[in-house]
Amino acid sequence: MGLYRGFGCTLLSKLVCWYTTTQVDQLLGPVEVIVPNDETKPRWNVCVKKTLREVRCQSWGILLSHPFQVMAIRCMGQFIGRENVYSSINIIQNFQEIYNKQGIGGFFVGLIPRWLLEITTIIISNVLIHMLKTQLPTQSEMLPLYEYFAAFVAQTVTYPLSVVTTIMTVNRSGLRAGMLPISPIYANWQDAYKQLSKTEQLKRGSSFFNRVAIGTFGLPAPGTPIPNA
Repeated sequence: MGLYRGFGCTLLSKLVCWYTTTQVDQLLGPVEVIVPNDETKPRWNVCVKKTLREVRCQSWGILLSHPFQVMAIRCMGQFIGRENVYSSINIIQNFQEIYNKQGIGGFFVGLIPRWLLEITTIIISNVLIHMLKTQLPTQSEMLPLYEYFAAFVAQTVTYPLSVVTTIMTVNRSGLRAGMLPISPIYANWQDAYKQLSKTEQLKRGSSFFNRVAIGTFGLPAPGTPIPNA
């Protein structure tokens, strides 16, 4: 069952995100498109409006689904230390564990990098698809290829934010995977981004090859303060 750790929480997170996004989209109503005289402007106008609408909808979905995303990642992360603190099914147990350890803020650790990840992906994808449609042939059979290419580029560019989100979700959570000597203690997500960049770890997990081996991290000397611990 190791391959299915966090499956229940992940499924719930995606369902909450999808439902919230759909409801917000319905509340916003139909998209109004104003077509000016210049033929190039309406296309950009539609692209900008579509992007802003998706950003608003997705932002609410991310906010409400993030607590379940935290549970899912920690369910997976506890495999490193062979722990059984979080459950893939018992949501109440997970809520109690997070609240007792970190309070309300524990449900939203890693929220900002995840939000930046999702929003940047939307913007890059929509802009690339729009540019491909306007500069290259727009036959219907080409549209899936454009969308695939745009998604690939967006995911490649934003992958470091995905790494930071995952690390910050586990960091200082009480799990062994987020503590010394397995992982350093980060003050915030910006600190994690900087440190991971220095050690060339922002792309870790993205490839089976060219991995950087850094080993474990040394324990601090007795009495050394840990940032925001």
